Amino acid sequence: MAIVLGKAAPAMAWETLPHGVQVHMRRATSVETSHVERATGRILSDYLSGKAELASFHLPEAEEPSAEDDQYIFGLSKFLSSVLLFEMLADDWKGVLKDDGRPWPIDRASVSLLLLSPDQLQEFERLAYRDVWEIRAEGNGSAVSPIGSGGAA
Repeated sequence: MAIVLGKAAPAMAWETLPHGVQVHMRRATSVETSHVERATGRILSDYLSGKAELASFHLPEAEEPSAEDDQYIFGLSKFLSSVLLFEMLADDWKGVLKDDGRPWPIDRASVSLLLLSPDQLQEFERLAYRDVWEIRAEGNGSAVSPIGSGGAA
């Protein structure tokens, strides 16, 4: 078994999400996934300590979570990480329309609304993490864990 070092950065390409949504994006690197994990941790820490809110993520109103609500925190962490990664990897999209037929801007609120759909979130994650997961599946041991797992590879 071998690994090729020094490969070029992942190229931007049009990828297809469910319901005809197309996203101009690239694949995530392990450095980017680590950056997103740290940023998500800071956001969650500030949110749980009452120092920040999640309004920019356009989440539906929810009861105040407690730090002991593991399932909610895990799901929230996974969602926030995906939104942050989408912002990092994507620069354009097609097929994301408002009720009047005009396109949504590609910003945090609209990305959040898109990724609230489980099928959109799942396919975006599959596309974004595929290089990292391929390395991990090969058994090289050099890839990071998927976002939200809390463990190292």
